[in-house]
Amino acid sequence: MLADLLEGLNEVDVACYPAGASIQDLNISSIEYDSRSVIDGSLFCCLVGQHADGHDFASQAISSGARVLLVERRLALPIAQVIVGEGNARPAMAVMSANFYRHPSRSLVMVGVTGTNGKTTVTHMVASILEASGMPVRVIGTLGGARTTPESPDLQRMLADAVTSGTKAVSMEVSSHGIVQHRVDDIHFNVAVFTNLSPEHLDFHATMSDYFEAKAALFTPDRVDTAVIYTGDEWGRSLVGRVSGMDVLTFNDSDISDVSIGASGSSFVIDGMPIYIPMIGVHNIRNGVAAIRVAQSLGISHDAILDGLAGMPPLPGRFNTHEMSGDRLVVVDFAHTPEALEELLKSARQLVSAPGEKVICVFGCGGNRDRLKRPDMGKVASLLADRVILTSDNSRYEEPEDIIREIIDGVDEQNRDRVEVYIDRREAIEHAIGSLGIGDVAVVAGKGHETTMEFKGQISHFDDSEVVRSCIDTIESGGLPCWA
Repeated sequence: MLADLLEGLNEVDVACYPAGASIQDLNISSIEYDSRSVIDGSLFCCLVGQHADGHDFASQAISSGARVLLVERRLALPIAQVIVGEGNARPAMAVMSANFYRHPSRSLVMVGVTGTNGKTTVTHMVASILEASGMPVRVIGTLGGARTTPESPDLQRMLADAVTSGTKAVSMEVSSHGIVQHRVDDIHFNVAVFTNLSPEHLDFHATMSDYFEAKAALFTPDRVDTAVIYTGDEWGRSLVGRVSGMDVLTFNDSDISDVSIGASGSSFVIDGMPIYIPMIGVHNIRNGVAAIRVAQSLGISHDAILDGLAGMPPLPGRFNTHEMSGDRLVVVDFAHTPEALEELLKSARQLVSAPGEKVICVFGCGGNRDRLKRPDMGKVASLLADRVILTSDNSRYEEPEDIIREIIDGVDEQNRDRVEVYIDRREAIEHAIGSLGIGDVAVVAGKGHETTMEFKGQISHFDDSEVVRSCIDTIESGGLPCWA
């Protein structure tokens, strides 16, 4: 009944309409925030977003069978309404969703991973370790849906399904949007990880301090038992200094020794344990250490840690390698921030050793998003790659040429001769691969696992790995380079 869903909400802030009516006895079949998903008996949550106001879709929800509305202001509609006041619909929706699904997170080992870079890899590393220890795990994050962290009704539904299916643990990405928008409210994490912080989503958070505060809001004792924090940047060190009421484990590059990186994986030693991961790059070693700290906090055995990391399956769009004859290599990776691109190019540089072998970088920046990072990415690429090919990447409602000009603004004058422009992403990738010399490495960055491109409201199929593989096959079968 609706009364059960309201448990935990402050009665001072909740009013029901019609006044005095016994709407709390109503049975609710589902909680929805998208009017297109409403079924008979649903509670429809009217969320106020950046581009749309859910209150405008209340009539449509009623037509589809909504029984109750969650609103921030009373609507002149003939339906029961729970009125929570301005700005309170999302937190109320989170509480009601947890109540509706009977708090499934309480029956699971919950691991949450937040930070700018590395969230996806760390969550999957944690899952692989837990699976190796005999604990069935579900991963929630970037590779599994439209949102890194789902809206609270979807997330609670997924957790309830996990419990029903026999899952014992969940390893999930927790985005800054997810924290600020109350998607993870009423979830208690056994362990929460802070991977790092660098400029991103500043179109949403406005400043780095705001961005940090969003991440830091997760690390409170009512939400987290143990914090695992990377102290290799100022933000992690600041976070360590302010958390209280929970156990804290830290990790840093100084914890790692005997690092060896090859074409198929990386090895290192930490806490006296020799570790191998089938992933390339110092940043992935760092991700592995984060996962190790999580496992240690949960009492997972050394053997499970070793087996879980060594048995990591490839992650779509995370340093995926495509080999060619002549020791040539093409890497597809999701790196789309200056720091991630820097780590990616440094890792690629470790794979070229002979004089004259080059690293070629293909990338663009998304439109209608965080313009401030564009020149920084241009600067990083031009400093760390021998050639840079700038191209389109989900330009949305901006012109690709305008985005590319802003990227070039960050390139030092003496490095501008390294930069080429091919607006068409397929042509850019094909040109990079077709011009590879013996021992060269081409890095195709920014989209990784994504399989679509967005331009002027149109979404079309585009998969970097498919394009890379097709071009390599053409060349290896004796055909002309794809761009010829």
